[in-house]
Amino acid sequence: MRPLCDAIKRRSIIQFDYRGARRTVEPYLHGYNKTGIEVLRAYQIGGASKTGHRFCWKLFHVDKIEQLNLVKITFSLRKDYRVIDRAITRVHCQVD
Repeated sequence: MRPLCDAIKRRSIIQFDYRGARRTVEPYLHGYNKTGIEVLRAYQIGGASKTGHRFCWKLFHVDKIEQLNLVKITFSLRKDYRVIDRAITRVHCQVD
């Protein structure tokens, strides 16, 4: 998904609908999990959450992302970001 990698490389905040709820996130890593599902590791900074945890690291299934929009705001690298993510076995793109 090219828009995801563009946002990751630019460190641009994105918004999208996920499972019927609007999310605002800082995208960090895009790739595939061990079962081959395309995923996005991101830090959610706004919007709804079915788990009740709105501001935290989340793993999103890309096939459930709808109405993706780039926000013209960039983000700084979070100190707790892990370059190695055990949930993602094949990396397509990630922040530098």
